[in-house]
Amino acid sequence: IDLHKNLLVACINLSFTLSSLAMLAGLGTLGLVTRQALILAIPGVFLVLAGIKLGSILRRKASEETFRKLVLVLLICLGVNLVMSAY
Repeated sequence: IDLHKNLLVACINLSFTLSSLAMLAGLGTLGLVTRQALILAIPGVFLVLAGIKLGSILRRKASEETFRKLVLVLLICLGVNLVMSAY
């Protein structure tokens, strides 16, 4: 993908946000979203926000080439994890 690192991250964030909202709507429709579940999810939101902040700091420091290599390594790791979990 030939996108600048900031645009790539923005697109990935938008994708995750939209899919999470769709999942929340679906789970809400099934009656699986309870007040207790939402309260339990709050710490996770803070962890995500901390990760976004840390990621933005690291992204500013990384060159375009280094960023692309890191993304490729992470994608390979995710792919290997998916294959390994199938067995």
